Formats: sequence, C-alpha cells, structure tokens
Amino acid sequence: LSLSHTHPHTTYGHTPQHNTTHTYRHTTRATMGKGLSMEEKRTRMLQLFHETEEVYTLKELEKIAPKQKGITLQTVKDVVQSLVDDRKVCTEKIGSSNYFWSFKSAATSKLKAEMAEHQERIDKAEQSRATVQQQLDSELAKREDTGERKDILTKLTDLERDRQRLNQELSKYARLDPEAIRHKEQVAMVAKSAANRWTDNVFSIKSWCSRKFGMDDATLNRNLGIAADFDYVD
Repeated sequence: LSLSHTHPHTTYGHTPQHNTTHTYRHTTRATMGKGLSMEEKRTRMLQLFHETEEVYTLKELEKIAPKQKGITLQTVKDVVQSLVDDRKVCTEKIGSSNYFWSFKSAATSKLKAEMAEHQERIDKAEQSRATVQQQLDSELAKREDTGERKDILTKLTDLERDRQRLNQELSKYARLDPEAIRHKEQVAMVAKSAANRWTDNVFSIKSWCSRKFGMDDATLNRNLGIAADFDYVD
C-alpha cells in the first residue's frame, strides 16, 4: 500500500471559480452543505474519495470535506466512521495515524464479483434443471407413474423456481452496471456545465441591470421572475 497521495493536479481546499464576478450569491458552495442529511453527507464523502482516489488522514478529511463537499467539520469523523462500518471505506493504522481510502475501481470490482457469483449460481441451477429434465423425459417415455417419477417432477419444479428467483436477483444489478452508471455521470456533467453557463449569463444580466437602473437584488428578481434562491448547480 502506497501512502503517497500528493497529485500534481490536486489542490486541497480549492473551490472552482466562475469567470463572472457578482454580488448576488447568498450562499457559497461550501455553505450549501448546511442542513444535509446523514445519507447526503455519506454520499458526498464517498464522492470525495472516488473523485480523488487518494489516501487521507482524518485531519486531512476534516480540512478538505467542508470546503469541497460542504460537510460540516463537526460531523466529518462520524460520517467517515459510518462508511467504514458499512465497508465502503477502508482504514488502516500505520504508526500513530489512521489512514482512510476508497477507490472507485474497488467498488466496481466488488459489484462485478457479486454479479459473477449470482451468474454462477444460475448456471449451476440451469445445469441441474437440464439433468433433471433428461431424467424426466426418460421416465415419461416409460409412462410409468412411479414414486421415483413423482420425486423427479417435484425436484424439477423446485429447481425451476430457484432458477427464476436467481434470475430476478441478478436483474436487480442491471441498473448498477458500471458502464450504464458512467454514461449517466457523463450526461449529468454535460447538463450541469450547461446549466451553470446559463447561470453565469443570468448573473451578468442582473449585474448590468443593477448598474444601469440602480435596482436592488430583490427588485430585480421580482421583475425578472427569478427565484430568491437561484444559484449554480452543485
């Protein structure tokens, strides 16, 4: 395990800046974390690990998470511990420090392993079903309604039921297919970028109107039909 986690393009605590400067934002991206539920904090913390794919100490997370993900400093430790308890974040003590990490590739590998396990069980059930079907065909050819034939029919019914159940379980993982998730993330990023470009344009127009007509923010929002909480998409 390599604990070196300084990337040349990673700057901790850096918040992306927009080209247009304005005075109408009532909240910053960091303060948008106020009021987050525990599950939302867990999701954002896991995103931080997966986006950077680095190893952190708790102190580093307490410094970075509030700035980059809007998670309040006081809750960072509990959020990380809950992810560790659910085995979504790995931890190891080296020397006097505890280190935490969670790589997206590891989560994908775990999902693939679970899918492969279910597929293996389905394949075995299919093989058993085929064997029993052959035995059943043989018995039907004899047209003898014996106790052994009844047992085979019962076993065949049970195996068919197991096969259907396993297929249903496997289908649950279809929506978690890594390729499908990656495609959705790419579409979401494009939509988010476009929305924030238009948000820049709106703030530019408001800034111009304010200087031109001397109107305050509330009056501008009312006349332009803009909600008071209008802001960038996070």
